[in-house]
Amino acid sequence: MRALCPLFYLNFSYFIVKITPNHNTLCLTFVFITIFNEKKARFWYGIALAVAANLFWGLAFLIPRILSCFTPVEITLGRYFFYGLISFILFLVLERKHSWIYDFKIWSTSFIFAFAANIGYYFFLVYGVRYADAEITSLIIGILPITVSIYGNFLEREYPFSKLLPSILMISIGIFIIHNLNFAGHENPEQVFGNQYYLGLLSPFVSLIVWTWYCVANSSFLKKNPHILSSTWSTLIGVNTLIQSLTILVILMVTDNDIVMNFDKYLKFDSFNFDSFNFDGFDFDGFDHEIIIFLISSIILGVAVSWGGTLMWNKASTLLPISLAGQLIVIETISALSYVYIYDSHLPSFVEILGITMIIGGVILGIRNVQFTSNDPELITKPSQAQIE
Repeated sequence: MRALCPLFYLNFSYFIVKITPNHNTLCLTFVFITIFNEKKARFWYGIALAVAANLFWGLAFLIPRILSCFTPVEITLGRYFFYGLISFILFLVLERKHSWIYDFKIWSTSFIFAFAANIGYYFFLVYGVRYADAEITSLIIGILPITVSIYGNFLEREYPFSKLLPSILMISIGIFIIHNLNFAGHENPEQVFGNQYYLGLLSPFVSLIVWTWYCVANSSFLKKNPHILSSTWSTLIGVNTLIQSLTILVILMVTDNDIVMNFDKYLKFDSFNFDSFNFDGFDFDGFDHEIIIFLISSIILGVAVSWGGTLMWNKASTLLPISLAGQLIVIETISALSYVYIYDSHLPSFVEILGITMIIGGVILGIRNVQFTSNDPELITKPSQAQIE
């Protein structure tokens, strides 16, 4: 329906031209309305996609907490095996005949982005969730709106920095409030995990650096290559992620490192009681329920969080300025905290609510500053073939 709006306005303008003597002014008016509505629709559609992607990504902080019996390497490979698998299937079905048009630069870029945005980023994130804490890790990653906004605007100069400062300041205050509150109430985790706690605390900062670079580089690449559909780009990154996941899996099998990944629990079925298996009632008593939960969680992470989230984010990246998209990443932090609160059956305190309110207020302020800067030629990026049809 959105695609029919310009056609309606233009046809209606043509009708006005025919029946109105002073038709030039009216015609220009309707053309202006058409262009304005299209820009506004693209703007809010990009925001909706970015918000949805971040709500999906928030699950990436909760699921490692649920899968406490599995190592960070296992969770990372499980997630990106299924993400890569669905991407490879889609590549064979939709992109195989057109793969020849993608040169070495495109493939090599997608290979680098695949490791940076997927395997590398998530391994350090899971390590932080496991050995530091899910809340602390999500809050460190919550600095992304600041780092991406500053880095993106430094490279592309989309607005004067003065327009970014109020929203960045509000987001910073909100993160500072929640961050201090969580540290104050945390129970000496270094006594439980030892040096691993400090490595876990350092790991999210590595993820932060990697994803800051990826977010800006990915958005710039898509805008410079409008002939690449965002769905195609997500698929290419997924195919490279599958290659990397299988390569790491083979290396682990050859080295036989049980500390990193224990293959026996996946290959041993001695405890399975076939007499208790009932297809009619789906009675899985006797089967390893931990493996079932791991497989289901990996599918959710790979298909919904990775592929679906990446697809929506890539499309949003073509519709929004980098610095605004960077501020919207804060929703990932809020959703992650909400999921953890629900899982722990714990309501946030008044101070936590205050911090979250400051973060949301900063995002809203950033949206308003961008939306109403009508004199800025880079207010809303030009539509491309990566835009949703």
